[in-house]
Amino acid sequence: MDRRTFIITASAAAAASCVGSVCALAKPAPLARRAERLVLACPAPESTGGLFDDARLLARALEGALQEHSAAPQVKIEVIPGPAASIAAIADGHADFFYGPEHANSSHVPALGFVAGMPGHLAMNAQDLRTFMQGTGADLWTSSLAPYGVVPIYAGHRGESPMLWSRARVDSLTGLRIATQGLNAQVVAGLGGLPKSLKPEDIAPSLAAGEIDAAEVATLTDAVALGLPKIVGFAARAPIADHAGAMSLAMSDRAWRTFSPPAQSSVLSCVQAHAQARETRDTNSKMIIEDALSRAHGTVFYAYGDAQHVRRVSEAVTAELAAKCDQTRQFSDAYMAAWRLRG
Repeated sequence: MDRRTFIITASAAAAASCVGSVCALAKPAPLARRAERLVLACPAPESTGGLFDDARLLARALEGALQEHSAAPQVKIEVIPGPAASIAAIADGHADFFYGPEHANSSHVPALGFVAGMPGHLAMNAQDLRTFMQGTGADLWTSSLAPYGVVPIYAGHRGESPMLWSRARVDSLTGLRIATQGLNAQVVAGLGGLPKSLKPEDIAPSLAAGEIDAAEVATLTDAVALGLPKIVGFAARAPIADHAGAMSLAMSDRAWRTFSPPAQSSVLSCVQAHAQARETRDTNSKMIIEDALSRAHGTVFYAYGDAQHVRRVSEAVTAELAAKCDQTRQFSDAYMAAWRLRG
């Protein structure tokens, strides 16, 4: 299966050739390492059970897939954590892979904000993402990364109903110091809150010290990995966005082209299997984790009830992003076309 077919048909996965232009260009730097030893950058702290752990599982699977087609005695993929992990790490020659949420890349390519996570009712669910990729989204995504020397291999959904974790029940965001990111931070500001940009590893200490009032986290497994249920007792479902956004695996285009066709096919099959396993695991474990947290820590899960105001501000924030440049308008058109097809 080639990359173009994969991006269209695979379960929440993406790969295609690089074409097109972006709002701001960046020149890719040459890789500083041999293909037998690769680096995967992940914008998450080291943890057990969270995003970084997922990245390690993927790295081990990719090692096996590549080893089958390598003349080297060993293929090793080192996973590097940290907030600086993004497509820029690949462009600068510091990494060969990126794996994580698209929030990490939207500062480099603003149009990726449409898939990183839209606010309110405009947020993309898993089916919306598939529809977007089956339309013009795959080509737009690929062309947006091309000037960085990066090719997307996988695009998947992070999950449903991101939660707002806090010490007390939240009925209004006004005046609250809230750790969030991307367009959701603009919505928080528009609703009278005070958005705070924090590294994932700083969220729990900041909540414990009373430096912030609440923190939005995309998935339950990430919240557990960060230790939030041990610190705060309330989790509001989808107060700022109805769904989480996309995450991706991207790779240096130069390194990708050094792989033989059988090695490329092996990588795509490996990624597809990992994506399906992750989605199944997350879907099956959500209610189990919620019940376990309620029993162990007394965590209260509840619905947030200010959707009308969130909706109004979300539409304004989205329109502002769409008007930023030609590329953001193209992403907006493709995104909204997919969103309107929602059943």
